[in-house]
Amino acid sequence: MALRDQPYLPLYIQDYLTDEKLNMCSWQTQGIYIKILCILHKQKKYGSVLYKLNSKQTESIIKDFALILVKQIPCQMNDMENALSELIDNEVLMIENNELYQKRMLKDGETSIARSIAGKKGGGNPNLYKQTPKQKYKQIPEDEDEYEYESDNENVNENVNVIKFEKFWEEYDKKVSKLKTKPLWNKLSNKDRKLIIDYIPEYKLSQPDKSYRKNPDVFLRNKAWEDEIIKKQFKGLGSTRNIVTDKSQYKDL
Repeated sequence: MALRDQPYLPLYIQDYLTDEKLNMCSWQTQGIYIKILCILHKQKKYGSVLYKLNSKQTESIIKDFALILVKQIPCQMNDMENALSELIDNEVLMIENNELYQKRMLKDGETSIARSIAGKKGGGNPNLYKQTPKQKYKQIPEDEDEYEYESDNENVNENVNVIKFEKFWEEYDKKVSKLKTKPLWNKLSNKDRKLIIDYIPEYKLSQPDKSYRKNPDVFLRNKAWEDEIIKKQFKGLGSTRNIVTDKSQYKDL
């Protein structure tokens, strides 16, 4: 199903709330912006509104687009024109030639089309499409394997395996505070996840008694994988032991 046929708008909540450019706009403009996103969602070219050059009505391209949008959004013409000007000045929306578009939506639309074409040709990773013909969406049980693809992260290449939370949970082997830990893991980049998985064996050697290890949520929140593990010599024992230099490991257990 094409994105424009979906009954919902893929709104990236965190991006929306923290978008510095959007936050520079007035509250009125931000309200009109949500309406514009809904219009862009229904366009034939997802995320983009076009007008024919031979249909140009004014000397202002912004005003021309305002005339198009105000027919579908219940607001005053001057409010629409002011909102568009503000959104474009702050690069929340873009105008090129005869096209008004939202960059993220345009990219999502192109990605959706590419995946649809690849699916029809039998492309893609077969492990990600374990489904019967009647199933509508991909289904990947959480514990099926140690990797999953996270499509909501635009920085993750489709061919890169992302380390799942369950891999970390089993490797760390201190099964407490799971509800606190999993959201922290899901926010990490795959680069940090790999560093953590590589760090855990040495960390466990330094703290073989799991009761002295940080709780997994504390470990992630404090970025404990960045702590240095130093081998120290214990007198009279004739052996060395790895010690994590961060003293906070004895807190929040």
